[in-house]
Amino acid sequence: MKFRILPIMCLLLAGTMLFSCQKEKAKSSGTVKKVIDDAVTRLYEKLTPAQLDTISEPYILGFLSEEDKEILATRFWTFEANVPVRVSLMRDTAQKVLPFWLEKSGFKKTPMFVRNEEYGYEVWQKDFEKGEIGLGINGFDKHRPVYFISVAPQNERDKLEISNVVPAQYKLDTLCVGAFTYHDWDGLTLTEVPDQLKGEVLFTTVRGRAREAHLINAFRKTATPSSATPDQVILTWSGDPQTSVDIQWRTNPKITTGKVKYWQDGSKDTLFTEASAFKMDDRLLQNDRYVNRFTAKIKKLEPATSYHYAIAADNIKWTSPEPFRTAPDQNKDFSFIWFGDTHFSPIWGDMAQKAVKRHPETAFFQIAGDLVSTGLHRDEWDQLWDHSKGTFISRPLMPVPGNHDSQDGLGGGMYKDMFSLPENGPASQPTEMS
Repeated sequence: MKFRILPIMCLLLAGTMLFSCQKEKAKSSGTVKKVIDDAVTRLYEKLTPAQLDTISEPYILGFLSEEDKEILATRFWTFEANVPVRVSLMRDTAQKVLPFWLEKSGFKKTPMFVRNEEYGYEVWQKDFEKGEIGLGINGFDKHRPVYFISVAPQNERDKLEISNVVPAQYKLDTLCVGAFTYHDWDGLTLTEVPDQLKGEVLFTTVRGRAREAHLINAFRKTATPSSATPDQVILTWSGDPQTSVDIQWRTNPKITTGKVKYWQDGSKDTLFTEASAFKMDDRLLQNDRYVNRFTAKIKKLEPATSYHYAIAADNIKWTSPEPFRTAPDQNKDFSFIWFGDTHFSPIWGDMAQKAVKRHPETAFFQIAGDLVSTGLHRDEWDQLWDHSKGTFISRPLMPVPGNHDSQDGLGGGMYKDMFSLPENGPASQPTEMS
C-alpha cells in the first residue's frame, strides 16, 4: 500500500504545483482593463439599462470572480523594490468608500495626514518584503483625487532602488512640501507633509486613473447611435491643402468597408479611394459601445479647384454628392472661421450653420480647444456633430485640443481618433495634437 500511495501523493503535489503556477501566470497576465472590459460586457448581457444605473459596490464584488478581484487588488500599480520597504498610501478623506482591497491586504490607517490646498489625505501604511509589490484600484466610483503613494526602506541604512514601475509614464519624485502629485494639475502642490514621510520616494499620478475601474453611476447613452448609413462626415487636412483632403465618417460595426468617389467639377472622370477603418470603443456607452470610423485620404488634386465627392458603405449605396475646394496657391488671400470653447453646445452648432450661409467664401473652420467637455465620452462628440449638422462636409475643420479634450491627464486618445490631422508637429509633442 505504501508504494501505491507515494505515486498518488506525487501526482497530487504535482497537480497542486501546476494549479499554483497556472494561477500565478493568470495573475501576472491579467490587467485591470481586461477585467473591467469583460465585466462591462457581462453586465450588458445580464442587466437592463435601468438596473445598470443602480449597481453598487457590494453587487460588483459579488459579480466578479475571485481571480478578477485579485487582479483589481494587485495590478493597478506595480513596482519592484530591492530591499524591504514601507508603503505609505495617501487616500482622500472625502472618498466615501474605502478601496475594497485596502484593509484586507494588510494596510493600516495611521494618525498622519498629508494635505494640499484642495484635499486632505489620510495615510495608510504597510510593510512589504523586497521584490514585486502590487496595489489595487482607487475604487469603482469616479473619485478624481485618486490615492498616491510614497515608499521608504524599512531599514534606514538600506539604499532603496525602485524599478519596473507600471504604469511607467508617471515620474518618481521626492515627497515634500511643494511637490505635486497629479500631472494634470501640477499647480496643486502639497502644503503639509508629516516629518516621518519627508524625503520618501513619491509616485506621481493623474486624476484620470479614477476612470480605470469606474462602474458605479458610470453608464451613459448617446442620443444619436450609429447605423449602417455613413454619418458624422467631416473634412480635415493631414497633408498639403492645395492637393489633398481627408474625408471621415462613422457607421455601426456591421459596416466594415468604405469608399469615396470624387470628380473635378466639369469633368466626366470619376476617381475612387478606399477608406481605412478602425473600431472605436466607449465601454460605458450602453446603447452604442462600438462604432467604426473611416478615413479616406484623397491626394494628387489640383490646387484652387472645385470637386464633388460621395461615400459608399460596403459598396451598398452612395451618399448624395457634396462639394469641396482645394486651397489656392500661397500668394492668394483666404478667410476662415474661428471658434473657441464650443463644448458641444447647440447654440454654437446653430451659429456654425448660420456662419456658412453668411460667409460662403470661408475656406475652413478652426476650433481652438475644448470642443467637448469630457473628451473621453463619445456621446459628447456625437452631440458636437449632431449640433453642427453637416457644417464640415464641404469645408475642412482644423481643431486644436483643449484641456477638456484631454481629460484628467489621460491624453487626447478619442480626440485623435476623431480626426485625421498633420503629424509633422514639434518632436516633443504628441502627433496630431499641435
